[in-house]
Order: sequence, then C-alpha cells, then structure tokens
Amino acid sequence: MSTPVNQPPHPDPAPFAAAGVPFATPVPPVAQVHPGQAHPGQALPVVRPVPGAAMYRFDGGAASWFGVQLLALLVTVCTLGICFPWAVVMVYRWQTKHTLLFGHRLRFTGSAWGLFGQWIKWWLLTVITLGIYNFWVYPRMTRWIVEHQCFAEPELALQ
Repeated sequence: MSTPVNQPPHPDPAPFAAAGVPFATPVPPVAQVHPGQAHPGQALPVVRPVPGAAMYRFDGGAASWFGVQLLALLVTVCTLGICFPWAVVMVYRWQTKHTLLFGHRLRFTGSAWGLFGQWIKWWLLTVITLGIYNFWVYPRMTRWIVEHQCFAEPELALQ
C-alpha cells in the first residue's frame, strides 16, 4: 500500500513501544483535538515525532525563570492574592513555552480570566467548608492547566 502524496509516511512504532507509549494507527492531520472532544469510536490524532528528538525536552533558563517568578510574586502580593490566576498563567505559559514533546514545542492556551472564575468558586467553597474543599482544588487546577496545553504547531505535530 502506498502513502498518499499529501500524507507523511507512517512513523516507526519502535520509539513509542520502547517508551511504553501506546501506538495507534495514524489519522489525517487535524486541528488540535482534545480527548474530551473526540466522538466515541473516533480515532485520535497520533503525535508525529521529529527524527532524532528526545521524547521530552525542556530548554528554559534560570534568568527568565527568575524574572517570571519575581513578576508572579509581585502580582500576587501587591493585589493581596486577588490576581493569583494571572501569576499562575504567567508561570505555566513560561513553562509550557520551554517544553518540547517528541521535538514539538508546546503552547499554553489558558487565560487568567478563564481561571479567575474557577478560582473564585474554589476559594468560596474552601471558605464555606472550612478548608476541606482545598483537597479538591489542586486536582481541579491541575486538570485546568493540562487541558489548556497543546502543540504550538498542531499541523506539524499531529497526524
């Protein structure tokens, strides 16, 4: 069977198997698809690794990290914690911008306004339950952060 002209060849499944990552049959390139958006029975896109690239790579440096952390701290302290969602978005935008997966750079799509509404709700529930709800805040915030990460160039990264 020959590969269509517009579709790249099927990647070698060996790197995936060695890393313990399940390997699926490729689908045509699509816009960024999140697992929650897939229809039952619909195949999800497969990551197209860059030849010779490490599975994970981080290229951030100490100087830029220090600047982001300092700015996030100032935003949080100067607003008495009200603007903490802006600090969170700054930190994760920096972290995601410096992360590569299979040779493809990631991008953080979350906005501070998007997190702000959730943050107020989580804060109120934590106060009402005398701190008990705080055990649910971290997993929910982590889910929000993960759901707002994607490939910077999905047309190159996914097939």
